[in-house]
Amino acid sequence: MALGGDSSNDVVQEGKKLLNRGVKKLIAAECEDFNGTISTIQLGLLVLGAITATLIAVRVAKSYFSKDR
Repeated sequence: MALGGDSSNDVVQEGKKLLNRGVKKLIAAECEDFNGTISTIQLGLLVLGAITATLIAVRVAKSYFSKDR
């Protein structure tokens, strides 16, 4: 599957959009569970998970597109 040079960047950007949308939904769900409050530890773990997922997605996209060329 031959793709252009900007394709990996497009995939990363799309992944970030989806990740942000998912994080917002998770925060909303957590806030509903605790009557509008969310603990600092939960928020910290959620942000840490989001950052980790983003880094993994970027690495996977880079390795996939570097092999494809």
